[in-house]
Amino acid sequence: MTVSKPRVVVTHWVHPEVAEYLAEFSDALIPSRDEGVFPPGRVADLAAGADALIACMADRLDDEFLARCPRLRVVSATLKGYDNFDAGACARRGIWLTVVPDTNDERRLDARTEERLSVCWQSLEQLAEVSDVLIAALPLTSRTRHLIGSNLIRRSRPGAFVVNVGRGSVVDEDAIADALDCGHLGGYAADVFAMEDWMLPGHPPAIPHRLLSHPRTLFTPHLGSAVDDVRRLMSLEAARQVRQVLDGSRPDHAVNAPEHPEPWPGVPG
Repeated sequence: MTVSKPRVVVTHWVHPEVAEYLAEFSDALIPSRDEGVFPPGRVADLAAGADALIACMADRLDDEFLARCPRLRVVSATLKGYDNFDAGACARRGIWLTVVPDTNDERRLDARTEERLSVCWQSLEQLAEVSDVLIAALPLTSRTRHLIGSNLIRRSRPGAFVVNVGRGSVVDEDAIADALDCGHLGGYAADVFAMEDWMLPGHPPAIPHRLLSHPRTLFTPHLGSAVDDVRRLMSLEAARQVRQVLDGSRPDHAVNAPEHPEPWPGVPG
């Protein structure tokens, strides 16, 4: 009996070589470059009949969404932080959730390179005391939520700047506003906001007005990884994770452990 290829839904445009790779093992549905990203309603409709989903930062997956996707075996996120994807709900439904962990960062340098560059490894508190600019480039976890808050800000140098390009709730936005109002911080720039962290209970509905209206703030879209080669590599790695699952293997970069995962029916028994 001939088994059809698995259906893979990609929520965002990907490079031609990524589409070609997906075509080797799947029937992939991908938005055109002009479309860019499928809107949420379209994603939900398409995912209902999908075996795999390659998602991006614009997507949000909770248990209600997953309940409509009985065939889904894997959600492969083309990003490192997965706070807007319910990993527990995926696990309970036997769905792998994978990420792309290593395209946007660099592990600690070796001792010889640190010496050659005249750099040294320090704690966050030590850095705050001597730095003119603090840059948050972290995923959102229980350990990083409000990592840059009132205590750390008080230890920072007067007039220091804070830049948040990780996730909104890594920074305590109210503490930032207080420090700007009293003149302790010189400025705040961000391309991520706590209002986007919808999986957190009690997340704010909007950017605090004190920050929006403050003369020493600057806000932009979240574009830190918007480099052509980086996006291509991220999408290729996300597609590779999908192929591993559909081939019956454990994906390299899973962030959950599915309960009773079922292989795609086309995998030989």
